[in-house]
Amino acid sequence: MVLLNFAALLIPLIMVLIGVIFTRRPPAERNLFAGYRTARSMKSKEAWDFANRYSGQLFFSYGIKAFIASCIFLFLFRNQSNDFRGAAICGLCILQTIAVLLTIPPVEKALRENFDEKGNPKYNPIPIFEANNVPNIINPFFNK
Repeated sequence: MVLLNFAALLIPLIMVLIGVIFTRRPPAERNLFAGYRTARSMKSKEAWDFANRYSGQLFFSYGIKAFIASCIFLFLFRNQSNDFRGAAICGLCILQTIAVLLTIPPVEKALRENFDEKGNPKYNPIPIFEANNVPNIINPFFNK
């Protein structure tokens, strides 16, 4: 059962880790293997950087929330039978996967608002993109 408890926390921990990495150092080049890859995000280097940093912000935030919710869930169901807990943890993992997918609409909306159809910035995008400016969600953890 310890392994199952660990599995229930694995998705949120991976989300937090990816959030930290993508916010601080998004993938340098557009590629087909790593990063926030949608048609809109891959149109230009600026859109790529913006999308990866912003999705990293969301992954970090959603990952922390999912981790806390998962810990509460595991605590509340600690005395249930193994069969019940196994089924409940499978359901929890499905909800965590939905949390991963929920990061897509806000990133796509921000890309539409900040970049034209060719991937060129409409105006100087919000400061998420500046290398020395860490997004507000993670700022308390990474001030220099």
